Amino acid sequence: MPTPEQHFACFRAEGRADALAAVFDALAPELLLVAAHLARGGVQAEDLVQATFVDAIRGAARWDETRALLPWLLGILARNALAEGRRAARQPDPLRVAACLSLPADGAVVLAKSGNVRNGRQGNGRQKQ
Repeated sequence: MPTPEQHFACFRAEGRADALAAVFDALAPELLLVAAHLARGGVQAEDLVQATFVDAIRGAARWDETRALLPWLLGILARNALAEGRRAARQPDPLRVAACLSLPADGAVVLAKSGNVRNGRQGNGRQKQ
């Protein structure tokens, strides 16, 4: 029975989707366990695993065939989790914005939906104080 490394090498050399599917079937459960520890929820963990495989497909030429595949994929997963964490940290929290602008909580929902939460400005363009 071929190893995940052999399947990935086959995918890289021949572009065979069945070989990539075999890699996914073999390694995705373990990647999902790690992603669940790094992510905030089950859906986000699944998204991290999916992004890991997309990046592995794009960067298949960078994998060193003399090394195990799982650690390489775990490195991609960890980088994706860090990037997602940074992205999430940059998202404005509508409730905090509403508190800074002295708006009721339902005003935060309106601000978030309107997309006017930028650069500390209210929807009317006034600077926050």
